[in-house]
Parts: sequence; C-alpha cells; structure tokens
Amino acid sequence: MSNINNNELISICIATYNGGEYIEKTLTSITKQNLKNIEVIISDDLSTDNTLEICNRFKNKLNLHIFKNEKRLGLVGNWNKAVSLSSGKYIKLMGQDDILLDNCIKEQVNVIKKHNAVAAFSKCAVINKYNKILLVRSLGTKEKCFEGTKLAKKALLYRNIFFEPVNLTYTRKAYENAGGYDKDLIYTPDWEYGIRLSLIGKVCYIPKVLTAFRTSPSSETGRLYKSKMKAVNEDSFLLFDKYKDKLDFSLLRRIFFRTSIRIMTLLRLYFMRFNRE
Repeated sequence: MSNINNNELISICIATYNGGEYIEKTLTSITKQNLKNIEVIISDDLSTDNTLEICNRFKNKLNLHIFKNEKRLGLVGNWNKAVSLSSGKYIKLMGQDDILLDNCIKEQVNVIKKHNAVAAFSKCAVINKYNKILLVRSLGTKEKCFEGTKLAKKALLYRNIFFEPVNLTYTRKAYENAGGYDKDLIYTPDWEYGIRLSLIGKVCYIPKVLTAFRTSPSSETGRLYKSKMKAVNEDSFLLFDKYKDKLDFSLLRRIFFRTSIRIMTLLRLYFMRFNRE
C-alpha cells in the first residue's frame, strides 16, 4: 500500500454557521488524526454565537485557517466557499458537528492511493447530541473499489450510498474536474456530488466506521430536511432527472425511483423525529 507522504497536504473543510454547541468536539477529533500534513479550513457564514471564539482556541493545535463571509451564502454556497479556499492534494468536507474517528484520513487517503481512485468512503455512524450511536450505515463487510459508472447507477437508484458529506474524501484533481457542489439542490447536493465523482473514476469503500454524522434538532441539515417533505422529494427528483438519461435508466426504473424516494423520505423523517435524544 502507498502511504501518505509528508508533502501531500490534506484539506479538511468545515462550513460553519452557529455551530458553537459541537464545533469543539469536531475540531478535537481532527487533532487526533495524528498527521502533520493537514490544513483545516473554516468558512463561517456570519455566525452570531461563539463558533469563531471556539475555533480560535485551536490555532495552536491545528494548521487552522479561519475565514468569515461578507454575506450569508447558505449551506451549499458555504460548502463551495470552504472547499475553494483549500489547497490540499486531498479534500474532505465535514459538518460543524461531525466527528472523524482515529486514522480516518490516513485510511481513506491510503486506499485512494492504493487503487489510483478519485475518492473513498467508509462505514458511517449516525450519532445524536449525546454521542450515542443510533445506527451504522454500511455497504458491506469487504473492502471494495467500484468502477465509477456502475457505482453511479447504484447510488442513483438506491439512494445516497456514500452516506453523509463527512464520509467522503476525494482528490483535488477530481474536484477540479467535477467542479463545486450543485447550488440548485438544497437537500441532495452531497448525494449528487458522489455520483458526479463516480463518473470521473474509481471510488473505494472501506468496511470500517471512520466517521460519525450527528443528527440533532439544531443541525442546519436537520432543520432543512424537516422543514418541507415535499421539497425533499422534489429535490431528489431533480437530481434523478439530471442523470437518468446519462445513466440510461428505463421507464420502470424511473417509476421505482420516485416510489422509493417517497418511502425513504418518510422513514428518515420518522427516524429524525424519534431519535433526537
């Protein structure tokens, strides 16, 4: 296996907005990665709480760069701003309340190098505000390296198998090829981006829990998702329409997609409602 070189900078990009409740835990998890070649980019969307005060406490512990937007960009706009400010050979976007488990960066980057892939993801734990694991999202028990188009079809038809934004690490070359996250999508931009990366090259899966995605009433993605169920479905349909012809889906597959999306949306809303504590 090819190991990470000290001169191969890795960028962890965090788009923040009123994240004071959890940002300390997030940044602490990055300090435990035990790698010197990490830069952390904070793009703050005009927080009104103590987010930036907490971030500043980590300047002696991390190679930390903090930027404050001149105007609100919104969730996806701020994702793009954070990534655009990075300079690493490898990029990871994560939420202000997510957690990286020990060796996450090392394992994901090493598997990218091993298979000459464009991206890597792993099992992902979903946690609540008390760090209790609610479920583990998995794509199996064996390491896999998918041919891109095959994975794109699987991802589009069977929902977001890349799991959460924090779970994906990708190369700068792939980012430069793919461009930024789609601002026309409110609820599914990370899902769409995984599909777009898959169409560029190989994507690898690691059968270990290396990341934790936090679901809580205060999270921005949680607030967005729960606000309008109809809008969530329409956003998913917009994503499907973007790729249905490129991936050559039949009419039956298109009907299946619309039905499954409605069911999955109901299940996720139920899950978020009854797993707040």
